[in-house]
Amino acid sequence: MLKSMITTSLITLALLMSGCGGDTEGESVLETQKMLDDGDFSGVISKLEGSANSDDDYINLASAYMGHSGLTLTNLVTSILNANDQNSNDSTFANFIKAVSDTTSPTALSDLRKSTSNYKEIIGSGCDNATLLTTPQKDICLFVGLSNMGSAAVAINFLTGSISSFGLGNGIDNKLTASICAMGYAATGTIDSGCTIADTAPINFLQSGKTYDSFDVVVNGETFYYLKNDANRTITTSGYCSNTNFSTRTEIKQASYYACPLNELTGEDDFTTTGVLVEVLNDGLGAISGAGSEDIAVGVDEFRCEIINETFDGTSCSSTRDVSEIDIVNYLKQQNQ
Repeated sequence: MLKSMITTSLITLALLMSGCGGDTEGESVLETQKMLDDGDFSGVISKLEGSANSDDDYINLASAYMGHSGLTLTNLVTSILNANDQNSNDSTFANFIKAVSDTTSPTALSDLRKSTSNYKEIIGSGCDNATLLTTPQKDICLFVGLSNMGSAAVAINFLTGSISSFGLGNGIDNKLTASICAMGYAATGTIDSGCTIADTAPINFLQSGKTYDSFDVVVNGETFYYLKNDANRTITTSGYCSNTNFSTRTEIKQASYYACPLNELTGEDDFTTTGVLVEVLNDGLGAISGAGSEDIAVGVDEFRCEIINETFDGTSCSSTRDVSEIDIVNYLKQQNQ
């Protein structure tokens, strides 16, 4: 039923947002829709990236990027609702993170950011004014919010050694401890107890033309590798690669390989750990609130309430403030015990 509702919403949205067009345009739309139905997300991206110029194009491109991430609107909604329904001692947001992380691809964070960006080509900042939105616009706001919430889950997954044990109280995750230490060290230069840190030489990645400071974090005898930018934020990385070619990216650390930045593109802002989380959480929460989908809005408000360590009464949070960087760090510490 849920899948049917969302599929119907997407079809209705496309019809309302676009005109009928000529025969050639109609054939192209049908071709794109078939590619999406067949799961040829890369084909849709190749067809539309750089040439999208209509609401229809942006909807299809956003859908393709979400599909390429390994997620769908349906499983994001299901994961939110199930996270809040589970009878466990886990954080509901932790339940959501684990459910989403089970299905994502290695490029999920980048894909979801692009999905959000394409939806925003249609709505802009309109989700901030919920009372002025039409029903199709509210649908777009919901999709923006869901894409952002997926991004938050994926970003946290990158920080952990084992997402399956996140928040279960099964003891310390060494990688998550190291990630928390790295964020604090990058921001303030201080070193938390439980880890030791050694600065290493700056690394210039030749393909992107970007240079980062680097440092190693040791927790319980295990070494983890981090990069930070000039704004003193840790860079989101995935695996290891040489500094000459991102295509060497691998999960296994090799000699002369470094923590590999997730964003490989020249001229684009990097994904920074706390920066991404603050942005996508607050933007996602606001967009879903603007969409007017009550069940989903209540679910994500409970997530926010847990992250900012306030009281949730079953329908609303005792505070309406945004999530801050320190909230995120404290939440991660609470889940790593």
